[in-house]
Amino acid sequence: MNSLFAVSAGTIAYLVGLSFSIYERKIRKKLLLLVISGIVIGSIFSTAIVTLFIELAHYNTPPSATSLLLYAPVAEESAKFLGLFFFWLLLSKKVAANEFEVVRFAGGIGLGFGVFEAISYVVAGASFEATISRLLVSIPFHISSAMLISFGFAEKKSALVISLLMLAVVFHSLSNFLAVYNALLQGIVFWILLTVLYFLSEELYNRS
Repeated sequence: MNSLFAVSAGTIAYLVGLSFSIYERKIRKKLLLLVISGIVIGSIFSTAIVTLFIELAHYNTPPSATSLLLYAPVAEESAKFLGLFFFWLLLSKKVAANEFEVVRFAGGIGLGFGVFEAISYVVAGASFEATISRLLVSIPFHISSAMLISFGFAEKKSALVISLLMLAVVFHSLSNFLAVYNALLQGIVFWILLTVLYFLSEELYNRS
């Protein structure tokens, strides 16, 4: 029960952060709705891709270096990319989203993906300490990797989208490696990445 409460509180905190405009010093209603939409897509659409088409195929396969450093990163970052692509094809025709909103929406996809993953671990019996670790390390990583990919969509450059997707896969491999050998460094590295992307989205697209 404590773990689920922690996940809920953490989700709300990240949601507020992604919906907040630093320059306007307020939570934008439209941005809040876009981030919530991203959470829904990330937790249902993107995770379904991983679960149904990839993870189940290796359900009984013991974890290996290949799965941690290559297989999982490619699968999960591709799923976030497809969530963004789904938005780009369908929602962008009905919702006029600027570059800043696209990047923050992507953060919502990463948040939804990470929260679904955290809840899955809680249901599987993860300890409260392990849940807090996921809230403070894994979820920020998922948010930042999805935001990283989205800069290509914001710039409307296909080559940049693919390049950033590949970079997100590299970062994911690094995250999994550090999770095994140095969890503290993992947290530091990806909080720095998230902070840079968060402020970069404001500097590039949302300056008053």
